[in-house]
Amino acid sequence: METHPIDFAVFQRLGRSKARLAGLRALGDGMAAAIWHNCHDAVHYAPPGHHTLSLYLSGGYGTFRRDQPDKPGAPGKLCLLSNEEDSDWIVNGSLQFLHLYIPPEVLAGHAVSLLDMEPRRLALPHSSFFDNPALTRLLAKLAQESRNDLDALVQGNALAHAALVELLSSHAGRQVRPIKGGLAPQVRRRVTEWLEHHLGQAVTLGEMARQANLSEFHFARMFRESFGMTAQDWVRQRRLAKARQLLTRSRLPLTEIALQCGYASSSHFSHRFKDALGLSPLRYRQVVLNSSIPVIETAH
Repeated sequence: METHPIDFAVFQRLGRSKARLAGLRALGDGMAAAIWHNCHDAVHYAPPGHHTLSLYLSGGYGTFRRDQPDKPGAPGKLCLLSNEEDSDWIVNGSLQFLHLYIPPEVLAGHAVSLLDMEPRRLALPHSSFFDNPALTRLLAKLAQESRNDLDALVQGNALAHAALVELLSSHAGRQVRPIKGGLAPQVRRRVTEWLEHHLGQAVTLGEMARQANLSEFHFARMFRESFGMTAQDWVRQRRLAKARQLLTRSRLPLTEIALQCGYASSSHFSHRFKDALGLSPLRYRQVVLNSSIPVIETAH
């Protein structure tokens, strides 16, 4: 089921502060965006359980992390608050900013498919201010979209995914975290490649476990340890990604796309797709093909 924007912890925390909400949009795939105004405030974020990517739209010259008072914000500056990060912020003066709320499993999916990197090893930038002109342009375009119809949903979803790809691509060379446990890199690669080639079939946990030479119990535990999600959730995410590709890069009928992506029927496919994106596959295809926003996918 689609995550409601107000379920995000950072959104809830700002709702209890002096900040005023100027706009809120669900973006599909569990993501959401909000525009906030704030002035003369102090905000503490406990580890939120989700990622928050922010862009300062105006003001912010007097805003800083309490532990980094010599590094203030400014229009065009970016911040990333990770799902496990604890931080305190001081707001002197006024500012307007965009928040993009990202479930960990969405970022994890891009990390594996784009970087061939186990999500736990990914070291993203500190939440203090950083620059990335390409990422700034994508988020600024997302902030400028004021409509709240299905066309805007598709375009917002495409912009959000493109922003995640740019974020990860620009930090692909960053130091990675040392980890223990989980699937070995070569096993993880073998399993994901096998899954990508069998998305059109009814894949069982036992079949996946055999690719790793593990019992179902140990495979399920180690897969979740490595990917931050269950194997079943990973398959569901990759099937949707493949479906989006086929919808926008081919003229295949829905029945054929459903079969290639492992759905029992076109109606089952339509139901699952609409549950994740908020609109039907056919409407999604129409909007994207008539849009100038590219849909950036990272499926193999």
